[in-house]
Amino acid sequence: MHNLFVNLTTINYNALKPHNGSQILSFTDEDVNDNMKQVIEANYRQVKADVVHIVESEMERIKNDPDLQHLIQQDG
Repeated sequence: MHNLFVNLTTINYNALKPHNGSQILSFTDEDVNDNMKQVIEANYRQVKADVVHIVESEMERIKNDPDLQHLIQQDG
């Protein structure tokens, strides 16, 4: 998970701009306050929650599949 965070924080935002110079992403709210940090943190939290959900649902699916159950380590 740490590597994912590092990769997400090294995005080259200049690459997101089209060649004509117009901006794709805007990090300002209706009062023209820069909220880039809040937007990135909210996106990070959502991605993290999505990953947790995917892992939990896949673990449950594997536990319930007789052909895959051997892949899950049993406690104890």
